[in-house]
Amino acid sequence: MASMPVRVSLMTSMFDVVVKESDSASDAVQTIRTALKLNPRSSFSLLFRGRPLPPEESIWARGVRPNAKLILREEREHVPLPQGVQRTPQTAKTKQAEVVDVTQSPAISSLAKVTARVDELEADILAALSAPQNTPKQRVVGLAEYVEQTMLALDGVEADGDETVRARRKEQIKRCQALLSKLDTIRKS
Repeated sequence: MASMPVRVSLMTSMFDVVVKESDSASDAVQTIRTALKLNPRSSFSLLFRGRPLPPEESIWARGVRPNAKLILREEREHVPLPQGVQRTPQTAKTKQAEVVDVTQSPAISSLAKVTARVDELEADILAALSAPQNTPKQRVVGLAEYVEQTMLALDGVEADGDETVRARRKEQIKRCQALLSKLDTIRKS
């Protein structure tokens, strides 16, 4: 079969990549990974119309056509903190506060999801801080945009008069602001 161009979104960037119509999703991921020169040890999945494409199924059979928009998502595993970096007491306190019955309210469950996202971001940013010279500028910009999106998600959490939700949301916003200032130090270096 012939080749076809597709638009691939990775974090905040769009790329034009040519894949074969007969490729399976895993073959397409490999082609995209090679074209974008991504880390071969990272694991990625491909999304089309918001749904993951099965790795062994043909992308053409799933409806991917020329100039289709695909999302390349990195499958994240738990990232350990870099050697010599410790969690701050504030982070440890936040971890203890997260042990909450999620069935209490939708605000608490959505806040818990956003807090998990902040924890992931913090680990990524601490890794970038440990080796700022090895961190590409595009990665720093992407992390900053992701932190800003997380802050917007925090703004969307309705407290509904619940003081604990309001206080926890405020705490997470302060963490996000601290992460943004750390990213600014990386940008300036």
